[in-house]
Amino acid sequence: MPPFTIQIEASESSSKSLSSRHDGVSLSDPSQSNNTNIRSDGSTSNGSFTKDETKVVNHTKLLVYVSLLLAGVAISITAYFFAKNKEQNDFEAEVSKTFETIDLSETNVENTMGQVHSLAIAISSHATTMDQDAVWPNVTLPHFLERVSEAVSLTGSELIGFIPIVPISQKNSFEEYAAAEWIEHHEGEIPKTIHNVKGEAERAESEKDTYAPLWQVAPQASDLDIVLLDMATFSWFHLLEQDILEVKHTVMSGIVDVEYLLKATRPIELTEWHPRSVIMQEVSKSMTTGESDTENSKEPGGFVFAVLPWKQFFQNVIPHELHGFLVEVNDHCGSIVTYRIDGHDATVVGNGNMHDSKYDYLHMKAKFGSSAQYDGVETSTDHCHYIIDVYPTDELKELYTTHTPILFASAILGVFLFTIGIFFCYDCAVERRQRRIASIAKRTNNIVKSLFPKNVQERIMAEAIEEAEKAEQAGKLKGKGAYHVSMKDRLKETLASSMQGHQGDYAHKNVPPIADLFPSRTIMVCSTKDELNAEKVTYCAQSAHLFNDTVISHKFADLVEITLGPDTGELGLRIGLHSGPVTGGVLRGDKARFQLFGDTMNTTARIETTGKKNMIHISETTANILQAFGKGHWTKLREDKVNAKGKGEMTTYWLVKTDGPKSTSSGISSSDGTGTGQEDDVDSVDARAALYVSADLDAVRRIEKDASIGQVFEEITEILDLPKFDAEATARQSALTPITLDPKAAEQLEAYVHAIATLYHDNPFHNFEHVSHVIMSVTKLFSRIVAPEVSGDNRALHDHTYGITSDPLTHFAAVFAALIHDVDHQGVTNATLVDENNPLATVYNNKSVAEQNSVDIAWSLLMDDAFIDFRNCIYTTPAEYRHFRQLVVNLVMATDIMDKSLSQARKDRWAKAFSDSSDEYGSSLNTMEEEMERNVNRKATIVLEHVIQASDVSHTMQHWHIYRKWNARLFEEMMKAYRQGRTQVNPADRWYEGEKGFFDFYIIPLAKKLKDCGVFGVSSEEYLNYAETNRKEWEAKGEALVAEMRRHFAGWICFTI
Repeated sequence: MPPFTIQIEASESSSKSLSSRHDGVSLSDPSQSNNTNIRSDGSTSNGSFTKDETKVVNHTKLLVYVSLLLAGVAISITAYFFAKNKEQNDFEAEVSKTFETIDLSETNVENTMGQVHSLAIAISSHATTMDQDAVWPNVTLPHFLERVSEAVSLTGSELIGFIPIVPISQKNSFEEYAAAEWIEHHEGEIPKTIHNVKGEAERAESEKDTYAPLWQVAPQASDLDIVLLDMATFSWFHLLEQDILEVKHTVMSGIVDVEYLLKATRPIELTEWHPRSVIMQEVSKSMTTGESDTENSKEPGGFVFAVLPWKQFFQNVIPHELHGFLVEVNDHCGSIVTYRIDGHDATVVGNGNMHDSKYDYLHMKAKFGSSAQYDGVETSTDHCHYIIDVYPTDELKELYTTHTPILFASAILGVFLFTIGIFFCYDCAVERRQRRIASIAKRTNNIVKSLFPKNVQERIMAEAIEEAEKAEQAGKLKGKGAYHVSMKDRLKETLASSMQGHQGDYAHKNVPPIADLFPSRTIMVCSTKDELNAEKVTYCAQSAHLFNDTVISHKFADLVEITLGPDTGELGLRIGLHSGPVTGGVLRGDKARFQLFGDTMNTTARIETTGKKNMIHISETTANILQAFGKGHWTKLREDKVNAKGKGEMTTYWLVKTDGPKSTSSGISSSDGTGTGQEDDVDSVDARAALYVSADLDAVRRIEKDASIGQVFEEITEILDLPKFDAEATARQSALTPITLDPKAAEQLEAYVHAIATLYHDNPFHNFEHVSHVIMSVTKLFSRIVAPEVSGDNRALHDHTYGITSDPLTHFAAVFAALIHDVDHQGVTNATLVDENNPLATVYNNKSVAEQNSVDIAWSLLMDDAFIDFRNCIYTTPAEYRHFRQLVVNLVMATDIMDKSLSQARKDRWAKAFSDSSDEYGSSLNTMEEEMERNVNRKATIVLEHVIQASDVSHTMQHWHIYRKWNARLFEEMMKAYRQGRTQVNPADRWYEGEKGFFDFYIIPLAKKLKDCGVFGVSSEEYLNYAETNRKEWEAKGEALVAEMRRHFAGWICFTI
């Protein structure tokens, strides 16, 4: 350890100085022997104390180990039971949801009752249309099979039949009617008389005055012996008949045996037994109601019944992934059947209660088919009514029983054991280190004892302790980050501390002097990553400003003269800045140091040596980066060329103060200013006259003919290419006289606007008045796009607005896009046009239908020969044509805020352009400049899209009464489409909540982005404030306003009708 090392060095140095002072002193002196004995006793005492301390430490470590182990076990057990209880709770919660099983099963009963009731009404209605005297019981429902087949499929019934009530007096006539009717409409031969299950003809009995023959049945009977079968021979039918005639509504039987009937209609023989019940409804003889009711019409003419297997009630009632519910059906007529439900399937388990008693606490019980139960006067006769009991099974429990509790507990215990292991290893390492330190200390102490008297030993030890404390204090300061601060902060601290006094009384002593920070004359600021960062270059320039301002303002003048002598107060400072990739390495020697190498360092040295006193000289590369980063007003072009050794002539700049003279930089431009008019040259600035652009109208006319319909969506680009800044072109533009528009072009412009106006439909909202409102909003935003702090400096203004202010064609394209963005709007959304299979949706592949249609119509009109002079004022070269077309397409398509792909692309573009990270350009200078230019254009694209988007909904970001006016118009337009049947949902039902969501998820975020992009001055604050205020107003008054608009629109409908 450092303290012991210091102690040894102190001993060696002290021995040399003491040798001359204590010559002749014998170390074997008795007094020394006594002192040795004393020290020996002290050592024994210290050893005893050390043993006691070691014992305490060991006990403490053991306590820590045990505590960690117990804590791990306790937390693991707690986690196990917590996870186990969570599984049990999930299991019980899922079981509680099985009440839905009862509800859905009840729905199946209701459906079957409805179908039976409908069939009974159909038969009564048919009988009503016939001659009453010649009807009952001779009634046959036409197309019985066709009518009943749908009911069979909907309810899952196995058999549905019609049973007329035949009085004894009409038995023979009914049998004759049945034989004639069957021969006329069916094939095969039916029994000639009403018979029982044995095929014997029914005889009239003294207590029996009617028969109940089965007349019509579905599915089609394969065994015709069941036709004219007297159903009264079945005991269950007799009980149902009595109940129905008493309660006058549909009644469901208990679990009965109807296998005899089913065999006659079933194509194959089934071996599996299924419990079944019968649902039966009486059929009135007539549908006559009111005063014309007669006793005859109220009499029952027969019955309709349906045979339904209980399995059908429990199918498709729980999710398919659940398995293992038991449902016990008790009809209270002596039958109990247990079903098992697995997903969508239900199977019979057997008769009786078959559930596991351990799940009785989760038992759920409910009445079943209550609407089809007997509710008449209680008699001694048993009337069936159903109770359903639902229980879980072990299989269901297993779905919610996993190994998660054990794994969770094991993982926690493992973490604690691992922690204990790490702590044990660390403790062993510390103990080993402490033993080594103690051994070294013991040897050192023995050496000191053998060489020096006691008083000398104490002084040496005191010095060693003092040195150790100093080293410890230095370590604390280093731990606080004194040597890990940014370059800018170190400069500030150093300069500030230097000015506290000439004697070096620094304000912060932990900050190293400037000489240690910058041992060479060149200031170097380097990124720790491979990418060159524009923000770091800007930071470097700020550091150079700070350093230069401090020195040349003579704050160091007195200190320099005192330190270096007279006539040195006029010394100046020369700083050079250059940007680019470097290679780092370590130079070895007496004092190893880090050094940088490469062409970037050489160029920096040339920039510094060719600079001037008290000025900051920067290379063209650094100037380009600063200008692209929006700091062009910091740079000033050096008038004379610099002839640097090994570099030849170089164009360089001076770095001026931020509040210094306005920039006269020529800027960055890939154009040579000659105005060649090449197709890919969209870097024109301001007016074409300023750039001497040569018109190529023949090429323009040719390219105009290539425009195609229906391809607008494919023309959308992620980034619009806006012109770069050209100082010379700007200067020429400023010298130009105002341009007067040609009278023909002005006349054609007016005619074009008039023609566009006629193409707008008379919609309440999407009309030409709305377009005028959008145009005024676009104009307003462009008029306020200049920030006060940069106005007046063309270069600064260009950088601040991402090049938008330098291109009049961009301004015109934005206004033009606002003019045409809703041409031929149908008054409905794109989704409605797609749902209607509108021809326009087919043309535009169901993507941004209205917007693409508007662009195509307006562009086709602009290409008409009647507007050729107007077009020549907009563009005269193919490059200008393409630039204008691309601007119009992107801006109009930006108004489609519902297309998910376009919306996501805009969000990604914003995130990429305005993210906090700037370290994404790569190490290549050319790549960096290209990516910077792309990012500036990306920001410009976003700003332009937000201008048109905000203008399209500007009523939401204006005064409340303006918002109310346009909101009511949009409501009217949507209601009109709903009344016309073009939309399926009434917009009034969700208008209030929809507007709140529109504010929260689109309007207010859009207004915030207008503010965040930082180019609109006070307008962005104004738009955001109005949006938030209108949101609050709507939340407070919106519901009442929607009700008022409902009434107003309803009154308008009545008036127009």
